[in-house]
Amino acid sequence: MLAGLYFFGHWLFEARNFLFMFILGLCLGTMHFLLINVMAVLQDWSIPLQRLLLESILQILIFPVEWGLIYLIHQHLPANNHAA
Repeated sequence: MLAGLYFFGHWLFEARNFLFMFILGLCLGTMHFLLINVMAVLQDWSIPLQRLLLESILQILIFPVEWGLIYLIHQHLPANNHAA
């Protein structure tokens, strides 16, 4: 789903766009919540939903920040013509 969202949104948003990365992080957090919850139900486990919700919210908030830091680091690297 995330790969499909990325390729669908690539024409709408540029991959360097913060809004696009925030939406991608929102999808990551939502999928984390849904998948962990479904797997727990399938295995008859009981998990604390507050903790799962907190993990999902942290993932939503941290992903764009991580992307922004990596983007800034990448922009300030010296140019190397031999690097990929």
